[in-house]
Amino acid sequence: MTTIADIDLVSIVAILCVFGVPIIAIIAGVWHKHAQHKAETALKRQMIDRGMSAEEIAMVISAKPLKTPQRSNGRPVAYCPRCGSGTQGVNGACPQCGKTAAARSV
Repeated sequence: MTTIADIDLVSIVAILCVFGVPIIAIIAGVWHKHAQHKAETALKRQMIDRGMSAEEIAMVISAKPLKTPQRSNGRPVAYCPRCGSGTQGVNGACPQCGKTAAARSV
């Protein structure tokens, strides 16, 4: 038997999910951008304190991280640190020696 109190509770939960989740996502995005800006500003201040020029600072800030080399099938190029054979990087297992080892990018 459904009562009015049950329906109201379901409605409140539905409204909170519909409006609450996007609001939290927006707040988290703004918070992340603020933290990123704060870290970048601190890095710039450290570089200025070290005596780096404006060109050097701009070069460091605009640098992009290196990407892991990829094979034609999209899997990372890696090797087994135990036997040195090339692997496909599947769960860190080497197809040659059968040992599970951490695959490293080449």
